[in-house]
Amino acid sequence: MGKRLEKIRELAKKDSIYILLLAFIIVFNVLAAVSSMPADKAKARKDSQALLAKREAIDKTDELMLRREEVEKAFAKKPLLSLALNLTSLAFLLIVALGFLLDGALLAFRFKGRTFDISTYRHGRVGWSIADVARVAILFLFFAYLMVIIDAFLYRILPVLKNDNFRMMFNSSISDCIAAMFVVYFAVYKNRAGLIELGLTLKNLFRNIFYGIAGYIAAVPVFLIAAFLVLIAVKLVGYAPRKQPVVELFMREGNPAFLVFSSLFTSIFGPVIEELFFRGFMYNAVKKLTGIFWATMLTAAVFAALHTNVVGFLPIMVLGVLLAHMYEKTGSLVSSITIHIIHNLAMVYVVFLVKGIKAI
Repeated sequence: MGKRLEKIRELAKKDSIYILLLAFIIVFNVLAAVSSMPADKAKARKDSQALLAKREAIDKTDELMLRREEVEKAFAKKPLLSLALNLTSLAFLLIVALGFLLDGALLAFRFKGRTFDISTYRHGRVGWSIADVARVAILFLFFAYLMVIIDAFLYRILPVLKNDNFRMMFNSSISDCIAAMFVVYFAVYKNRAGLIELGLTLKNLFRNIFYGIAGYIAAVPVFLIAAFLVLIAVKLVGYAPRKQPVVELFMREGNPAFLVFSSLFTSIFGPVIEELFFRGFMYNAVKKLTGIFWATMLTAAVFAALHTNVVGFLPIMVLGVLLAHMYEKTGSLVSSITIHIIHNLAMVYVVFLVKGIKAI
């Protein structure tokens, strides 16, 4: 018992700065939660009223039929949007069919006892630990909250910060850069590992890109099943999910230049940084303690929890499992980054398509 207490004291002394930062994060969240309670209650009432309005609208079949006729007439006036919607539907059906074919082929391989080796690089046991992952997470959250405080002081000086969309994307960009910097510091500088140990390698680049594309297509049927199960659960409990901030950003924003930047950040820059942290850094550290299976499940669960609300948890967790699996099988982040980019590009495209339809 005495030795354990001594170790705890040594750890507390060694990581005292991180303990202070963690205390700051907890206090910040508590204060933010307390101050936002009245606003949350008002928003909840508004969301409840909106849900009731939606249910009443669904019951009015005649009005829906009239709306359908209006939409069909509007599509006739916008042939490009109609063409995009039809091509998207066709591409989606083809991808789903191809996904089932790939899944069938993989299952046939398994039943025959044949292995399907897609490894392009095998790295050994990494030097960093879960404690290092916790340190990076604490530093990331601290600087993210620090930026919120700085924004509050610069709000009146810099008018551009009054734009909620700009402020959110700007803070996210800086925060992601900080996260990448700390990951590289702990992995490369502190533990003297190469970037290749994080999975960052151009070796067999095109093979890994191909594996990523094939892996994503094969997972599409699983995504559909997960989404279908969530849809049934949502209808049974009558839950009305809130829109994600990023989705609201794309739906509200009208500045073309800002939309291009937001699309590039969401579709390309964000996935690269997230894969660097979740798969290259966190997954490897967790795997040292728990093994492949639990490292895959735990990192996927954390990935899903930080990304979305309760409705999107299962589909995003399926994506997280796929990303970890592809990283483990190929040994390169290129395959998981490819999958992540494809997924985010698809989501951004769908949001723009919905935005175009709503504008009719």
